Amino acid sequence: MIDIAKEASAYQIELFQMIGEFWGRATGMPPEEFSPIEGFGDAVRKRGRDFQHRVEDAFTFADTQLRTFYAQNGVKAYRLASRLGGTKLVLGGASNFGTSQLASTRSTLLYADTVLIPDPLYPWLEDARQHERFRLVRPLQAAHAILHLRPLIDANLPHCPLFVFPSFEKSLEREDDATRKGIDQLVVDVLTHFVDPGIGSFEDAHVFANTHTDDFIRAVERNALFVPPEANIGEPVAQSLQRYDHFVKTWRTAEYIQMYRRAPVGSKVLTGIFERLTPNFHLFENAEELGAHPLLSIEQQGHYFKLVSEVNADRLSRLRLLDEPTRRQLAALSSERLEWLNNIPVAVLAELREDSEHEVFRKMLATAISNLHASALENVDKVAAEICREIDSGIARYNRSVREINDKFKASTAQTAVGVVGAGFGLLVPALAPFLGSIVPLAALTKLGHDALTRHIELKKHSRSLIGVLAIAKDMTDQTT
Repeated sequence: MIDIAKEASAYQIELFQMIGEFWGRATGMPPEEFSPIEGFGDAVRKRGRDFQHRVEDAFTFADTQLRTFYAQNGVKAYRLASRLGGTKLVLGGASNFGTSQLASTRSTLLYADTVLIPDPLYPWLEDARQHERFRLVRPLQAAHAILHLRPLIDANLPHCPLFVFPSFEKSLEREDDATRKGIDQLVVDVLTHFVDPGIGSFEDAHVFANTHTDDFIRAVERNALFVPPEANIGEPVAQSLQRYDHFVKTWRTAEYIQMYRRAPVGSKVLTGIFERLTPNFHLFENAEELGAHPLLSIEQQGHYFKLVSEVNADRLSRLRLLDEPTRRQLAALSSERLEWLNNIPVAVLAELREDSEHEVFRKMLATAISNLHASALENVDKVAAEICREIDSGIARYNRSVREINDKFKASTAQTAVGVVGAGFGLLVPALAPFLGSIVPLAALTKLGHDALTRHIELKKHSRSLIGVLAIAKDMTDQTT
């Protein structure tokens, strides 16, 4: 019988070795030495010329060996992801993996048995991405980000904490009729529900957007359907359109920009909505096929998920993706009040996972919201507040136990020292201390050393427990704010 977890772990080890090889060939240094994840752009601008000559070799490796690896293992990897057991979350809402996605993954690794991540490097090999302006930098950025999770892979844990899998999204959009029709239908369903019930096809949507532009814009604005990257939910369409123009000018090729400028306003807004809804289609498909709960790392993506959920509530219920406590717990983990969870180093997360401490955390969250009324679950701040209260209670118990350990060993040390003084050696007299080291009884030194070592071991054990790690991470945050 195939050991799914073992086979999945083996795939992850080989995949991360391949991605690490790609990154190493391009830069010649570990990703954490190159820059922190949020500093990637600055590091590229500063060091780009230094490794420019290496990039060609890296992309030759990607185009041959990495592409071959995906061709040989991609379908098998997707099946493995579907067969993994336990509480699974699948990341979605966008095709990239950056700072927000890494932060969300790290915090939810405290909760889930496995976080499933669509491979952020694979889309750059499965599709030409001809309208993308930075086709060399973006794959490197994806590799840099995902490799920050490598300590979890190298720990070789008995159950996969994360599984990076090829999602085949671009291939399906290009080659699969059902996928193209499904995406179009999702967009139509949203526009029919929120804009005009007469919209029956994507062609209808295009016509309506450009012949009834004012009505279209008013409906879009009323329901916050147009939220480009870095825009705020609920901004006026005119302001959002300025942000979208800036996004297109920054990230798209000159040919695409020319085509975009010629488009009428209705088409621009419709294109922006289409680009936001398409990843949600793939997220629903992955969630259904992999048996995982959707995980969104950015507020704007969560907004679109909520819109689609309203339209497709029946389908989500059938897929059991409307587990309200789970959704609210995950939303709370992404709230500002719990951002400090991202301070936990990945290597420490690996240690926690080795002792299955994430199951303890999951129970803690369930306890935190068990007394909340159903209506209160709708308020993410209230859920986050309850989780914070439960964590704070645990931290208070942890601090009390640390004090008890320190007090216990202080008493033991004092008793040993008194015994030494009673024997006539005056160990605690400061003036004589420098001269007495060589004549302190061996038994006393042994006892003091044993006490110190035992204290250190007990404190370290406490600090590596779930609550100990949370206490240290929260304290670090409090000191920097």
